[in-house]
Amino acid sequence: MEIVYLKGEKLKNVPHGYNKDHPQAELLKYKSWYIEYSIDDEVLLDGDKFIALAVKQFKIMKPFNDFPVFVIFSFVPLGKRTSTLS
Repeated sequence: MEIVYLKGEKLKNVPHGYNKDHPQAELLKYKSWYIEYSIDDEVLLDGDKFIALAVKQFKIMKPFNDFPVFVIFSFVPLGKRTSTLS
């Protein structure tokens, strides 16, 4: 059975500007997050099984890791923004 945990430091309330009844309110409370995946000892001790599982799980996690990278590298400070509207 595969179990993946989303963990991290959470706020007590949703951030300012979000409705407390927002459908993703619990996720919005996270200040930081990480994914935790448990691996059976049998898999961990078998190099081939471990590599196969690691590759599979890293492919699944890639979008989770891509999002903050996208946000960081696409950030433009307010004073540096230009309008694209004609």
